[in-house]
Amino acid sequence: MDPATRMKLVSVLTEYDRKQSKKKSYNRYALGHYMKAVGTVAEAIDGGSLIHEALKQGFCGSLLRHVAKRLGVTHEYAKWE
Repeated sequence: MDPATRMKLVSVLTEYDRKQSKKKSYNRYALGHYMKAVGTVAEAIDGGSLIHEALKQGFCGSLLRHVAKRLGVTHEYAKWE
């Protein structure tokens, strides 16, 4: 994964976490899990996976769709992915 994409992904996740922190059900450990998932996604991309497939290895649900949209990934994910 190129450094610019990694930084964009970290930025998107940090922004997402900041918005989630205002909710009552906020998990203060979530950002650490997100950053670990960045490593998983980076390994998948470096291994030859397309970005939309690599994102599925690190994220799911609404977070997956949010990250993909913010990164400009045009792949549509099913609601349960």
